[in-house]
Amino acid sequence: MNFPSTQCLKHCTEAIISANNRISHYGRLGKIDRAQKIFDEMPERSIISWNAIIAGYFQCRRHREAKNLFDIMPERNLASWNGLVSGYVKNKMVKEARRVFDSMPEKNVVSWTSMVRGYVQEGVIEEAESLFWQMPERNIVSWTVMLGGLIRARRVDEARRLFDSMPEKDVVTWTNMIAGYCQEGRMSEARELFETMPKRNVVSWTTMITGYTQNLQVDVARKMFEAMPERNEVSWTAMLTGYTQSGRLDEAFELFKRMPERSVVACNAMILGFGQNGKLDEAIKLFDHMKEKDDGTWSAMIKGYERNGFELETLNLFTLMQRAGVRPNFPSFISILNACSSLATLDQDDVIWGALLGACRMHMNMEVAEVAARKLVQLEPQNAGHYILLSNIYASKKRWEDVEELRTCMKIRKVRKFPGYSWIDVEKKVHMFTGGDSESHPEQTMIMAMLEKLGGMLRDAGYSPDGSFVLHDVDEEQKVHNLGHHSEKLAVAFGLLKVPKGMPIRVMKNLRVCGDCHSAIKLIAKITDREIILRDANRFHHFKDGLCSCNDYWSSGVGGEVIIWRIKDVFPTSEHASHPRENLSDLPPEVGTSSRRSRHRSHGKERNRSPKNNDEGNQGNPEKGKNKSHPHSRNKTRQRADLPSSSSRWLFTFCVEMGESAY
Repeated sequence: MNFPSTQCLKHCTEAIISANNRISHYGRLGKIDRAQKIFDEMPERSIISWNAIIAGYFQCRRHREAKNLFDIMPERNLASWNGLVSGYVKNKMVKEARRVFDSMPEKNVVSWTSMVRGYVQEGVIEEAESLFWQMPERNIVSWTVMLGGLIRARRVDEARRLFDSMPEKDVVTWTNMIAGYCQEGRMSEARELFETMPKRNVVSWTTMITGYTQNLQVDVARKMFEAMPERNEVSWTAMLTGYTQSGRLDEAFELFKRMPERSVVACNAMILGFGQNGKLDEAIKLFDHMKEKDDGTWSAMIKGYERNGFELETLNLFTLMQRAGVRPNFPSFISILNACSSLATLDQDDVIWGALLGACRMHMNMEVAEVAARKLVQLEPQNAGHYILLSNIYASKKRWEDVEELRTCMKIRKVRKFPGYSWIDVEKKVHMFTGGDSESHPEQTMIMAMLEKLGGMLRDAGYSPDGSFVLHDVDEEQKVHNLGHHSEKLAVAFGLLKVPKGMPIRVMKNLRVCGDCHSAIKLIAKITDREIILRDANRFHHFKDGLCSCNDYWSSGVGGEVIIWRIKDVFPTSEHASHPRENLSDLPPEVGTSSRRSRHRSHGKERNRSPKNNDEGNQGNPEKGKNKSHPHSRNKTRQRADLPSSSSRWLFTFCVEMGESAY
């Protein structure tokens, strides 16, 4: 990048305006290199030119380059500072945004609103509220952003009070408040507000229709739909989805045929509806006729095969999806999991679900992680570790009632939980530490002094304790205290006191190291210039120069490194495919409601199939066990294929590793 030391022009020529427009255009398209080339070739630049290229880098999630450009700007205006704050907010870097916000020479309502929006997007509503009420002035956008934050936090009554106190409202504000009532199922209040709106648009109408369909009032939604003065693609799709989710396929298909334009989303909803209701032939026909498909299209069709017992076709279509260059999403992975467990005789179910759980934790997908953890509890009801994992997931979501219920379940089943502890061998003597307790150690005063010293050094290095790893319902101050006294930190502090310089500090822990300790020990190794080796329940962690040998894959659910296998190496042909058709059953009655859904399989006239070969007359006779194949499957005859446990594990390890491509 070349940056001639020219002053920013106060007035733009036509050439500069044209170049600025092209920089903004390519930035929005994600073609930042083209935008940079135009910027570099400009003989003269204005402040707008610099602001445009910085915004482009933020748009492409390259925040470091954006900040570097900001730092070397010859001149800056208020828009430049606002662009930096909003750029960080758009990249979900709210702490960096706040640092810039606090250092701004001047602020306006845009600056304040951007910062409030950042906190709202990150779910830090208390901080957003505090900042909102500090604003010297507010506009309608500021009010609407704060309103949306309260609604997002499900504080609808507070949102209504804020709504009522607004000096002015526009159609977006009204629609947001209506959506808040809809998501809480308070449809009468939503309808009352809708009726009093001074002005409605297509989004307002669609919000009401969506609210009714999501609250299973499909007929009321249809009446509103027919009364709409105008409709758009989203309106049609909302009504269509209402029918498919209610199992009213005939009405859904009639509406689908009436649609002026059938979007990909609408087609996906229809495919999903057909598949879930046993009309697989109709789903296949629609899928095959679609000229444009997205990941939702493939996922819906894969799920259709899975739900209807076509395990081989499920896996084959999953392979075709990747060959088409479409990145699999989590629903498609779940379908593959179910397909494999149906076809294979899996002796390592716990390993497979553990692999999925580890990947979900690493990629912060708590919904799927909860499914995996619950399944592990079912597979090994006396394994305390699975209960703890599930409890941690509930705690991370602040579902404290579920945490308590799970503890009660453990007591009823007499599941014993082993406490976490760490130990270190110094001068041929083992020193053991438990979390929060060093008082029993004869050198407790020195250990606490070292922890306090390390705390200051860590703060100076930019470390901030991550309270999400404190899985108890306590205040933030107590969370910070708890994190600072985890057993591994106590052991490391003792090691720094006793192990001579130049020798590695070796710590052992009976459980997996927590994420906050992992981050802290990396920094401790760097700022003290020491090598720290920690062996936890999963692996060795070699900390040196601020890095760890596990490449921060500490949260993996399986012992040892996760191996990435290409699907064609594991299952080179479709005859090694597998897939799940059965919904996961819930925990036993002690924890929540037990509701194993019955397996549903449609045996259409056009397709004679029995995926499970359950017919007693077919057992022992392979010829009778053959089934017709679907066009997406390579085999002419469909036979059962039992998968070895190792192959299944490889596939699942591949499936859950989101950071790699399949091919």
